Amino acid sequence: MHVPLGLAVGSQENLVMATDVMTKSLGCEARRGIPVHEERVRDRFVFRIAPDGLRSSEVGPADGDKSRVR
Repeated sequence: MHVPLGLAVGSQENLVMATDVMTKSLGCEARRGIPVHEERVRDRFVFRIAPDGLRSSEVGPADGDKSRVR
């Protein structure tokens, strides 16, 4: 069941349909999705905060690659 966010705008039906497509593209494994507007992303991925307050999260560098956010 998909429950649209209270602040979502536009067609709620399209939001639910798009979420369904995205979920299915992940094999219905929620752990593979990255909720870009979720504050807890910082608890799971390396991040830095720029002087202007913008947070950049590093999701998955290549094996052996150095972090670009530290």
